[in-house]
Amino acid sequence: MATRLKSTRLRPARERATRLRGHRERTDRQVRPETLSLLRCPACHGNLDVARRHALGRTGRLCAGILACRACDRRYPVIDWIPRLLPHESLTPAERAELAASPERDEPQTVSEEQLAPDELRRLLETRVRSKLLHPGMPPKLRARAERDVAYRVEHTGEKGKFVRTAEPYLTQRPERILDLGGGQGGTLTAFRQRYRPTTAMLLDLDPDWVEIARWRDPETEVIRADATRAPLADGAIDLLVSTATLEHLPDWRGALAEIVRISREGLLSYGPNGRFPYDFGHLDAPFVTWLRPHAAAHVAHLCHRLRRTGRTLTSIEQELAVTFYIPRSAVVRELRRRGVEVVNVFEEFLGHAVAESYHPRAGGLKRTLARFPWLRTLFAKGLLIAGAEPNVYLYYRRPRVPR
Repeated sequence: MATRLKSTRLRPARERATRLRGHRERTDRQVRPETLSLLRCPACHGNLDVARRHALGRTGRLCAGILACRACDRRYPVIDWIPRLLPHESLTPAERAELAASPERDEPQTVSEEQLAPDELRRLLETRVRSKLLHPGMPPKLRARAERDVAYRVEHTGEKGKFVRTAEPYLTQRPERILDLGGGQGGTLTAFRQRYRPTTAMLLDLDPDWVEIARWRDPETEVIRADATRAPLADGAIDLLVSTATLEHLPDWRGALAEIVRISREGLLSYGPNGRFPYDFGHLDAPFVTWLRPHAAAHVAHLCHRLRRTGRTLTSIEQELAVTFYIPRSAVVRELRRRGVEVVNVFEEFLGHAVAESYHPRAGGLKRTLARFPWLRTLFAKGLLIAGAEPNVYLYYRRPRVPR
């Protein structure tokens, strides 16, 4: 088991209030100067400049245009306020079209940054999330599960205080620059931003649909479309990195860990399921697949779904397995330590904060039981940790302090 880090006390409330006022004065200067200074070319890590300005917000924030690398002259589009920092072959047709747009005008178009009312935002999010998760012809049981997932993402995805409370005792200092790596639709970063009021809050994700949803959900964050294994950020640019439910979807997860250590000073890393846990909740919903090779896992999962009559096909299971990787917690801890960072397992702390929250999309009954009997929660957590088989992995890491 990873060793425990010493916790440190955060700065006093008066200083936090001063920081909050400063944050409000700087809000809405995007691509914000402080953000642009942190961005790097994903190909060569050269500095980026604004090469074209096709549309600007009323405060000067870049809505549409081109970023260019000083070193290699590669160019990257900015569309709807979101920098798309990817190789040309990874861009969508709309992103490639922005690169081929006409040269910068003398007077870029001025646009307003639309702020939706809560009801309008909810309707937009529901429409976008439903189009992402629901498909024609879905079997009834799978459709019912997808409907629950839509409801969770629309109504409850902002309930991420458990991640903030888990990380807080281990912070070495108040974070000025926070990154959610693989942040998807957003929510987690918003919880950290509201708690710490950093000068820079960035969300990075590869999926073109989720980054759009994340931008609507929290316009105060800087959303970037990029690859976690080629993070377009300077060395040590991030004070606090948060990553949840991302590592298990990266074929080159070791490369992603190398990037995490390169760009951040400390952070909370969680993913699931643990490669040692005997069941996959959330992806395949089947036993033993975490222990098997993909071919065998696909047939075991298919048999399980046939017995439950969910209607899930072998093809869909194989497609899921192609983008889901079951990584043992011990392998991640070993890789992080090899790269020189200290690591602590915070599964028990996270479980305590999680059961205190009333809602869970699937395990509400178990959470209520563990909340009612604290001794059972402690026994449950410690038993899983000793076996190395907690369902999801929760690790806090940080670079060791350099003696002066």
